[in-house]
Amino acid sequence: MTRVAIAGTFFAAGLLCLAGPAMADEPDGETGTDTGASTAPQDNPEASERERRVGGHSKTAFVKTYDTNGDGQVSIGEFMMAREASYAKTDMDGDGSLTSKEYVGEFTERMDASELTFAVEDRQRQIDAAEFRFGFMDTDENGIMTAAEFHESGMRMFKRLDTNEDGFVNESDTADSF
Repeated sequence: MTRVAIAGTFFAAGLLCLAGPAMADEPDGETGTDTGASTAPQDNPEASERERRVGGHSKTAFVKTYDTNGDGQVSIGEFMMAREASYAKTDMDGDGSLTSKEYVGEFTERMDASELTFAVEDRQRQIDAAEFRFGFMDTDENGIMTAAEFHESGMRMFKRLDTNEDGFVNESDTADSF
């Protein structure tokens, strides 16, 4: 099995471990579909901490994060502009590439700045997952994540949500999470 296939398997298994408990309380046939009327789990003070963390992978959270013009959908252009800004912000030394230290450091800063609280072991698991993601995204295994490698990962997220392949993530797409 190749490194990418093995890493992909572990990455998918990790996502399932995180998403399983959040989806376990949903009635059959419902996996958190949001019509816009309800609050995303990460914004719901009554949701469990785990549900709020997993909620960040929902279509609702994706639209909330990347819908820069407020029209209730995310175009590929909006998404790529936000991803480019995120890459530039994460590139702390401005050399045009990301090291694991920069990538994991930016993630840790966001995690620490969030309103969520983490037990020490949960926080470390999140950091370990960020380090794993870096290794997975660094497809040429040179210890540096290029903008192309970073954007390749982002495009996978977008494509998983844009199920009708119209270049927009919105309510007409059937995927609920990436």
